[in-house]
Amino acid sequence: MKHYALNATFLVASACILGGCAGDDNPWQSSTDGGSLRLSLSADGNIAASTRADDTKATIIPAAADFGVSLSRTDGSFNKKWNLLEEFNKEELFPIGEYKIEAFYGDRDVEGFENPWFYASDNVAVTAGDQKNVSLTATLANSMVSIRYTDEFKSNFTSYSAAIRSTGHDYVVFAQNEDRPAYMAPTQIELNLTLTNAAGKKVTLQPAGFRAEARRHYIVKIGVNGASSTGNLTLDVQFEEDVVSETVEVPLGDELFEAPAPSVVAKDFTDGETLSAFESFTPVGNPRYEVYAFGGLKEVVLKLNESSTYNPPFGKEVQLVNASDMDQANVNASGISVTGLFRNPDKMGIVELKGFLGKMPIGSHTVSLVAKDMLTRVSEPVTLHVIVSAVDIKIEPVANMEYRGTEGEVYLLTNCADIRDKVTFKVTNNEVAAEVLDIEDISSSEAGGLPYKFKYKVKTPELQMESSPLWVYYGAVADARAQTRLKVDFPKYSIDVDPFAKKVKLRVVPEDPSKLRLITNDLVIISDGKMVNVNRIQKDLETGIINVFDLTESKTYENVEFALSNTSNPRTPISPFTTESIVDVPNGSFAETHKTLSISNLTVGGGFRVSPVNYNVTSSIDRSEPVGWSSVNAKTCYSGAANINSWFVVPSTFSENGYVVIRSVGYNHNGRTPDRSGGAFNMTYYCTNTPGEAGLDKSIGELFLGSYSYDSNGEHRNDGIDFGSRPLTLTFKYRYTPVNNEVAEAYIKVFNSSGKEISQGILRLEASSDIKERTVILDIYDFGEKANTIQLGFKSSASTIRTPSIVIPTGSALNEGGGLKNDNRSANDYKAFAKGSELIIDDVRLGYDPPATMRPVAKKSKSIK
Repeated sequence: MKHYALNATFLVASACILGGCAGDDNPWQSSTDGGSLRLSLSADGNIAASTRADDTKATIIPAAADFGVSLSRTDGSFNKKWNLLEEFNKEELFPIGEYKIEAFYGDRDVEGFENPWFYASDNVAVTAGDQKNVSLTATLANSMVSIRYTDEFKSNFTSYSAAIRSTGHDYVVFAQNEDRPAYMAPTQIELNLTLTNAAGKKVTLQPAGFRAEARRHYIVKIGVNGASSTGNLTLDVQFEEDVVSETVEVPLGDELFEAPAPSVVAKDFTDGETLSAFESFTPVGNPRYEVYAFGGLKEVVLKLNESSTYNPPFGKEVQLVNASDMDQANVNASGISVTGLFRNPDKMGIVELKGFLGKMPIGSHTVSLVAKDMLTRVSEPVTLHVIVSAVDIKIEPVANMEYRGTEGEVYLLTNCADIRDKVTFKVTNNEVAAEVLDIEDISSSEAGGLPYKFKYKVKTPELQMESSPLWVYYGAVADARAQTRLKVDFPKYSIDVDPFAKKVKLRVVPEDPSKLRLITNDLVIISDGKMVNVNRIQKDLETGIINVFDLTESKTYENVEFALSNTSNPRTPISPFTTESIVDVPNGSFAETHKTLSISNLTVGGGFRVSPVNYNVTSSIDRSEPVGWSSVNAKTCYSGAANINSWFVVPSTFSENGYVVIRSVGYNHNGRTPDRSGGAFNMTYYCTNTPGEAGLDKSIGELFLGSYSYDSNGEHRNDGIDFGSRPLTLTFKYRYTPVNNEVAEAYIKVFNSSGKEISQGILRLEASSDIKERTVILDIYDFGEKANTIQLGFKSSASTIRTPSIVIPTGSALNEGGGLKNDNRSANDYKAFAKGSELIIDDVRLGYDPPATMRPVAKKSKSIK
């Protein structure tokens, strides 16, 4: 047979509905927001080619008004369908953009004698304020297939029928006298024939197939050759020449009718059974097909219904006999196990479905298998219907978890008890797996509308957020099936505040004392909405004391809050606090001085004699001290001394060249002048006699804050000054010349209003010929102890030295250089006095920033989200 093209167009209908015709009651309104579309539609029923005049067109041609319309924007932002053309043309406004418009009648996947599928589409642009008229002509989009029998064929069989099937669809049966064409999806078409011979024997064959295309009418002619009387009768199947170029002949001898047809046997299920299950189920037993063909296996086709929502790797159907490597891999990946069919097939094979069925998603699925033998005989399809229902899962926490806890409990409610041991959990934004520790079935309790309820205990990472997501997973779906949040009960605490000048000391007071270390470690500090850098924070986990550094003195901090682990967690505010003032040492540079010692007519040592004349040396004391500081000069250089002699009235502290000199000295309030030395022919013009150590009292030189006086009743000392701030360090410069390896001393002590010492620092100073800078670090203040007074001073010999060493000059060291005369020397310029260790002090400062030893080790800043 040959096909002949006929150039005839049959215009069935055109439509101009609402808005597209004159006299419209709803004219288009111009708008800058969009435009309108008006669709005119016709249906062309002509087929592309045919061999007969009566086969040139579709048997059913729909009216334009019966078409549905679909409009979709190319960017995916708009998609809508209308069941009728009229409904579409009522639309007044579409957003501006590029669209695809489609018109359709019927459905590709609905086949049969009365089911043509017409379709047309085009691209269209909607512009602002414009009406676009679109014209479409729909053509047949599926295929037509007719079955015709020769008279010779009809005379050889008492009954006969045909059935055709396109890929992925069910058979369309042509009864014995059916002469209408069937509308089929344009795919591979397979042909089955069922024949009954004169002896009443029945056989079903699958002699051939062909590839169908849209808008074509395929005519299959079935006849016979030879004669049954001679035993050489053969089946003759002819197609259009441009479909299959040769005829197909099948012997119709006795063997075809007498030998057993191929069989497919259902095992662990029943043919036609409907199996109801939940998604990701495990079938009972091992559902499988056992296939047998007496004449040898030619084809075994496994099929999944086209409407199934499951799309396994092999597609909707696969031929298993001598399958390609790719098909084998796809079948295996689908969970199907095949024995005896892939390689060197003979008469038997097994197709196991257990893994395949368990992968089926929610929906209705039909699995069937048909076998064909070498004589083209086919078995009846053996079918299993599977209805997979959704597993409903809800989860909710049993109770709040403990902060940093690692065990939580959740209720799981479901409609499927079988999932009990098959669910998994993940927790936190990192989706860490949460191990299931225990499961308790509590289905008898209220289950929130679902019949099964389980309580799961799960192991989680330490949870530090107010709430953390918990997901439950089941089956092959990658997404979580349900979600809840594990909430945390934070430990309760309060914060005590003790502000210094450049830092604030905080004290964590937990409601549960056992949580002190945990809370202190995890506490983050927020000031004015921002987290304080961890490099400014020092924590003592054992005491709960937290120091925050780098504050501004005399400043009120109003918006300070605390949270555990993360700034997004619940916050605990504190009342505003004000830092202390920075108060320095009064006159710590010693720039301000005042005269404190002025003694004239000072006898310098003893006299000397060059007979017959006695000679004496005199001088004066003229010394200043730094303003605001005190010394023990009133004692060592006592103006009320009985003998105003340089050996007995000695300044121990004085300002000189911008420094302060502090020295240990010998003195005596009732000292006896040494005997006059010399005589006739004396050539030593100074007194060589001294009072000796027995004739001197000894005193450590001091410089301190406070007041000091001395009179006949003794010392009157007030050590310290009023001071309302709490320094952390004392820094100064010094040079030290000791006697007998003595050490000097710098000290600072801070007292509260009750006179209790709340901090102190003492530093021993060793010999140094150069000016050096040293720092005294004060002890840590007890929490909340406020300063009221401060003691600060320097000693030429440490307090541990009860009696300082002194050096009494002798010999030429006593030579004042005045020669043979009564010498009146300049103020302070004489040598007849005893001194010990000498300390030079300058630039005394108090510090309020913590020294490096008190600062936390630098850490990388944490980003709090």
